[in-house]
Amino acid sequence: MRLCLRFLVVFLILTGCNSDDENNGVIISDPVGSAIYIINNQSDTVLDIIFITSTELGLEEMSLDNDLPIASSLQIFQDSIIATNPTPENSFSEISFFDATVDDTDAILILDSINNEDWEIIEQTFFDNSSTLALTTYQLTITNEDLN
Repeated sequence: MRLCLRFLVVFLILTGCNSDDENNGVIISDPVGSAIYIINNQSDTVLDIIFITSTELGLEEMSLDNDLPIASSLQIFQDSIIATNPTPENSFSEISFFDATVDDTDAILILDSINNEDWEIIEQTFFDNSSTLALTTYQLTITNEDLN
C-alpha cells in the first residue's frame, strides 16, 4: 500500500508540475489596466479619510493610517482590472472626509455618488503592448467650498 502511494505521489509530481512543455516556455498573462487615486487637500482643514470600495471589490471599508494635512496630497488607493482601465466609479462606492482636529464622528463631506468627472487625470502611462491599457493616476481636489 505504501509503495503504491509513493508511486502515485511521484507520478503526480512528474506529470502535474511540468507545464513548460505545454506552453513551450511561454508565460501566459492577461493584460491589466491600473489606477492610482490621490486626494489633494486644498482646504483649510486637516482631513481623515474613510472610503468604501466598489461592489466589485467587495464593499470593503478602509481608513488611512495618516491624516491628510492642509495643502498636501496623499495616495489613498491603487486598483487593477483585467483587460480594462479602472476608473473611480469602478473602485469606490463612497468616500467620507472628517476633520482630523476634532473628535467628532460626523463626516464633514460624504461622496456617496462617485463620478469620474470629479477626478482629474494627472498622469497616464500606456503599456508598450497596448494602446488602451494604462497606469492612470487620478486626483480628487478638496477645497473649502466642498466642505461647506
